[in-house]
Amino acid sequence: MIDAWPELLPRAGQDPLEASAAQSLRNVAWFRDNPLALFAEVARRAEGALGRFDLGVRPAALALNVDAAQAILSHPALDKELRPYGYAGTFRGFSVLRDLTGETLPYLDHARAKARRPWVIPAYPAAQRQLMFDIDNTGDSARLDALLAAHTQDGRTDLYRAFARFIFERLCTVLFGQSYADDAADIAAAVDEANLCLHQLCSRWWPKPMLALGPTAGRLREVRAQMERFSRRILRDLRDRLDRGEGPVPAFALCDFASLSDDEIRDEIVTQFIAGTESTSLAASWTAWRMMQHPTWWRRAHDDVTETDVAELRRGGLSRDGDLSRCLREGLRLFPSFWQYLRVAREDTCVMGQDVKKGTIHFVSPYLLQRDPRRYAQPDAFDPARSHVDNVSLTFGFGGRSCLGGRLAQGLITDVLRALLLHRPAPLAPAEAATEDGVRPLIFGLKRSAGFFVRLSPAPRTAGAASSGSAAQSLRWSGPAHTSVRSGAGTSPGSSPAR
Repeated sequence: MIDAWPELLPRAGQDPLEASAAQSLRNVAWFRDNPLALFAEVARRAEGALGRFDLGVRPAALALNVDAAQAILSHPALDKELRPYGYAGTFRGFSVLRDLTGETLPYLDHARAKARRPWVIPAYPAAQRQLMFDIDNTGDSARLDALLAAHTQDGRTDLYRAFARFIFERLCTVLFGQSYADDAADIAAAVDEANLCLHQLCSRWWPKPMLALGPTAGRLREVRAQMERFSRRILRDLRDRLDRGEGPVPAFALCDFASLSDDEIRDEIVTQFIAGTESTSLAASWTAWRMMQHPTWWRRAHDDVTETDVAELRRGGLSRDGDLSRCLREGLRLFPSFWQYLRVAREDTCVMGQDVKKGTIHFVSPYLLQRDPRRYAQPDAFDPARSHVDNVSLTFGFGGRSCLGGRLAQGLITDVLRALLLHRPAPLAPAEAATEDGVRPLIFGLKRSAGFFVRLSPAPRTAGAASSGSAAQSLRWSGPAHTSVRSGAGTSPGSSPAR
């Protein structure tokens, strides 16, 4: 609905234009179906640090550079806001997550949320240490090969499904003390299905998806109940393990259980395997997909994992000076785990020198900011050799409210990519001829419209024909025409990027 733009966006130097009720509904519907296109168009037209626009629902602003993004994400008067807003709750903020992860989750930045965060923080450094030093990785490649085979049909292997099961098992081992391998297929599939159901229901403007009617809402309630039962089992197993004094204490058991109710603990458990499985598996899938299209980088990453100790790979994460880390850094730049963050002004305030009224929605899109041609040469290209020294990653947020599990996610992605690469010096081949990205933004991450289907070589060590990658066909940042790429954003192979 391009003809909506004259009413949708303000002209430079003017306040957002008011839209009629009918136009507002069309604007909201257009945004719902084309959020990345909207952000790209706002960035193209706007000037300064914030792109102001109005969908006829409430004023909105988009961060146009990293400084603005950091200011929004760390601003004390901008909250994650739980209440739905807009027509029939179209802009749902974090409220939609409670329909899945449980009613106790304090996504609002109120006193309970601020108190609860320190209660769960101890689990994360413990999980990271356990992943780096205590997890036995000797069977990783064999386990992933078995999962790849289990998700192969008619010669087409679903890489994402196999990754999701591997990551789910590893996440449960680290956080809860056992892999729950027998449940991995069902729960990982339930998480994926819940993401799709929520997206479909929110697209229909249901103000509360769990109370909606129809088969999609019914299926969402079923998978939510399934995850609730599983979280109860995990909590029971954790307490039994602690009572028996059996083995090392699982990382999640280090949470301050005395300060949390059982409902809060179970909801936190659901949150862990939803966030830890879906977004992490998608990030690993996108990275592997792009590496497949660049055989040289696949082989370099293969050599890296065969020559480097796994603890060093895990410990280094995005900051390590190695080819696997370079590929991971570039994959997360192009396809961040969360493609947008929302913050809402709870009072009249000032952001980046601009007055902001109470209720204004602020959007930060790492997907677009990390493809800004003012910061990156050939921003849509997968180029692990590029320097990231001067470019701050927003993949896991920023500041005191950034993702608690960011480091853990990096370790999990490292593990699954290592398992894939270890005995495969030649890249896998896509199952279809077209290799365009086909990005599909959902609530919990960026899907690939056609999925991540590959063809496995006859044997892991058999060198197969490499797929040549085509240029990314995706929406990206479109900044003012007079700007140029900053020096230092080049792609010299000898560069040593750091986060």
